[in-house]
Amino acid sequence: MASDGRWNYTWDAENRLVKVESRSDTPQASWRRVEWQYDALGRRIRQTTWMWNTNSGTWQVSEDLKFISDPLLFGRHIVELNGTNNMLVRSYVWGLDLSGTMDGAGGVGGLLWVTLHAASGAAAGMHFGAYDGNGNVTALVNATDSTETARYEYGPFGEPIRVTGSAANPNPFRFSTKRTCNTTDLVLYEYRAYSSTLGRWPNRDAVNEPGSQLLARRMQPFNLQEENNLYCFALNDPVNKYDLDGRVVPAAPVVIVIAGSVAIEYGVRIYCVCAYKPGQEAYIRTPTAILSHFSGVITATITTYCDGPGTVRLHLWKDQNGDCHDELVVICIAKKGDA
Repeated sequence: MASDGRWNYTWDAENRLVKVESRSDTPQASWRRVEWQYDALGRRIRQTTWMWNTNSGTWQVSEDLKFISDPLLFGRHIVELNGTNNMLVRSYVWGLDLSGTMDGAGGVGGLLWVTLHAASGAAAGMHFGAYDGNGNVTALVNATDSTETARYEYGPFGEPIRVTGSAANPNPFRFSTKRTCNTTDLVLYEYRAYSSTLGRWPNRDAVNEPGSQLLARRMQPFNLQEENNLYCFALNDPVNKYDLDGRVVPAAPVVIVIAGSVAIEYGVRIYCVCAYKPGQEAYIRTPTAILSHFSGVITATITTYCDGPGTVRLHLWKDQNGDCHDELVVICIAKKGDA
């Protein structure tokens, strides 16, 4: 998307959002501009906000932030510094997310507390986060006196309905525990920016949407021309689903019970690989690099649906036409609930 009713969007060659600027046909007093910088790994490392000075007719910097991310958790901010003097602005402590691991759900629901170093009054200091069942921050509680310092409410697509309290605006992590840009209201996932106002992503899925395809027992071959809405968010059901990092909506992997029936027939399509001869069928270990991001989801699924241990495999097969298929499966010795 290059423009909407308020903003013009600028993207770099890697399909990353680098600038959002007010349209020239909006009132000059409301003109704003936000620019982002990225490191070699694609992590946001700086956000600069500009305001238009109607008296001088020039842009002036209103906020300049440097981001420091956890080296093991991609794009997970742990410290923010003032871009001018490197003074500490905010710091974050992360724990287990919705998957019960540090990264299985992309950090959704995993922010333990935020410390507002540059704030004053009741907003200053450490604040614990409170969540709803989908990993959205709904409140902040002052760590010193246990008073509520922020309250958030959201519409069905994450659009802010209520943002109140002294620490509400200074804390940027809100919907889906992702960073919200106060100027543009964009929710900054690690790999894409989401517009809760539009209820969609402004840019296409970088992997052509295989991340958010649901699959039944058998999957159709991946074909870009047949792909559905490359801009839809959380399968158009963010009340019940969430996105990990701008690439994939987690769903329960396929669970196959040995000597039993299929317990769950939905999973996450990660990528399409075609390396086997027609008619050949095999269960192989899923590559560690691919599974690392989904390990928490898979572990939680095994615990939920398997009575005992389970293993993860990538099911590869070709149909009678020679078309390649793949699906992520969990094989259980027995499923929970069986006598």
